[in-house]
Amino acid sequence: MRRAAICVTLAGLFFSLILRAAYAADGGDYLFEPADQLRLKVVEWQASDSSFRDLTALDGLYDVSAAGTISVPFLGSMQVEGKDAQSVGDAISQGLTQKLGLASTISASVEIAQYRPIYVAGVVTKAGQYPFEPGLNVLKAVALGGGLFNQDTDFTASSDFLTAKGQYDQALVQQAHLIAAKARLEAERSGNQSLATPPEISGNPNAVSIMATESDALRIDSSLYVSDLSSLDAQKSLLNSEIVSLGKKADAQVLQQSLLQQELKSITGLAAQGLAVNSQVLDLRQQLADVQSRMLDTDLAALNAKKDLASAGVQQQVITNKHDLAIDQSLSDTNQQLADLQAQINTARQKMLDATIRSARSIAYSDEHILPTVVYSISRQSDDGQQEFTAADSTPVLPGDVVKVSIASGSAL
Repeated sequence: MRRAAICVTLAGLFFSLILRAAYAADGGDYLFEPADQLRLKVVEWQASDSSFRDLTALDGLYDVSAAGTISVPFLGSMQVEGKDAQSVGDAISQGLTQKLGLASTISASVEIAQYRPIYVAGVVTKAGQYPFEPGLNVLKAVALGGGLFNQDTDFTASSDFLTAKGQYDQALVQQAHLIAAKARLEAERSGNQSLATPPEISGNPNAVSIMATESDALRIDSSLYVSDLSSLDAQKSLLNSEIVSLGKKADAQVLQQSLLQQELKSITGLAAQGLAVNSQVLDLRQQLADVQSRMLDTDLAALNAKKDLASAGVQQQVITNKHDLAIDQSLSDTNQQLADLQAQINTARQKMLDATIRSARSIAYSDEHILPTVVYSISRQSDDGQQEFTAADSTPVLPGDVVKVSIASGSAL
């Protein structure tokens, strides 16, 4: 009876873990430390044509040195340890503006490109260094290390469960980002400027930050697209004005030609009667030829303007077609990735269920079963030095942490 009760209790624990989607909150602004890697993007506001110019020479990835600094062109070494992305970006913006002596506005954006790694040690399949990801906890860190290393049947099942759980959680995080990206693409295709949180991720603790990123992307992409079309609209407006002006010029030239023709006819008649000299006739004919030549030039200019107007319209259509095609292709790729992720989620969920069943069976049928105790601890660098404390499987892991896994002696059933 006691074995059966324990079997039911552990099975219930495993099933509760299956049904719980583990997302770690951001925990506020991240402060940079040595071994982090930053991504820098710098743009300059051009007031003359109301546009941004990328300063690509400054863009790129910057590693935080052991001294807590990065080296930025024109500014040299900058201390970033203990600072967040906003303050570092503001410092770079101000420094470049002052250093380069520009009247225009320099804007630098900084984000974390790669966190400093974590370390998993102890009774795991593969101890070592692993990249940090937001939302990481002890359970996921153990999964990165391949799960617990033990030949016991129950421990093998637990290791399989932890590995599958890590894959499951990671797929859920990727799924949330893809769902948000799909919503952005659909909004952009519909011409919407605002982006609502999809109901599928409304309960996700990271939904606010995910949607903020996608909203920024929607605003930038829409702005660039509208800017391209507006530029061609302005060009078409100028060409239309030019065509109207050339039409008025052509009308004036037609009138001038008519008057010269009438005057030439009159002078030619007088010359035939000896009342006018031939030089007057020749002069009028020259003036008439000049007017007719200018008329041809005006007609040619009008044709060229109409050709340019049609070309601008074609360019607008090409831009629109490329924009729509790119969105449709991105949507198709995103849907395929979501389908692949759903398959991974289903597979991981089945693996967790299988591990749960195997673990419950090992408890039910083992005559000499001993319940081992897994002990987790975290070693973390703080202002007071290296600190080590006991942790649970849900304890958040921070960049630079060392996660230690050990086995304590269990109690016989």
